[in-house]
Amino acid sequence: LKKLGFTAVIEAAGGADTTARMEAEEFSHKIKEDGKAVLGTSCCPAYVAAVEKHLPDFQPMVSETKTPLHFSCLEAEKLFPGAMKVFIGPCTAKKAEALRDDSADFVLTFEEAGAFFIARGIDIDECEEGEILSFGADFHSRAFAASRGVSDAVIHHLDDEAKKLCNPLVIDGLNRKHLNLLKLAAAGKLKNNLIEVMSCEGGCICGPGVISNPKISTRKLNSFLESTG
Repeated sequence: LKKLGFTAVIEAAGGADTTARMEAEEFSHKIKEDGKAVLGTSCCPAYVAAVEKHLPDFQPMVSETKTPLHFSCLEAEKLFPGAMKVFIGPCTAKKAEALRDDSADFVLTFEEAGAFFIARGIDIDECEEGEILSFGADFHSRAFAASRGVSDAVIHHLDDEAKKLCNPLVIDGLNRKHLNLLKLAAAGKLKNNLIEVMSCEGGCICGPGVISNPKISTRKLNSFLESTG
């Protein structure tokens, strides 16, 4: 990335940690105030947009917390004031998010970033390992990319009382059946009160802008998480 002209690379898991902490606070506040409250996670812009268009009754339940993109870009602005901020990831929906959230100047998918490497004749296998700046990244925030990772991270940051009250549901892939589950949640017909929604089955790591086989990437992510504790 530095050969392409970037000044620095910041690990988005730091932004994910901020999102998880804030959603944990939001959940705790809601559930302690109203035992029947429901909180849907907010990090997947495709699902948030689907709710706005098709599930208005569930929209009040979507977390008000900003996404890892937002918080990562805020950190980049602190470290490098005035610098152009480019969010790189597996998600095409992040492009639409960036049009609504001006914290990021541009969004690239991994596939698009790979095209830049090819165009500039950069062979990643020949590059030396470089420094990645991390702020707050840990096991739980690095697992955000895979299904169940978001809800696990939020639960990790809950206090003991909120953990006892938490009844999570993971929606892995947004399809008609899962949209109906959100309708039931909006109608108060589900027992679950923390709902993680990933539009892509398997999570962000299986998004439309990836280059590697998602099954291999998921195994590598799990291995990386095990090695970092």
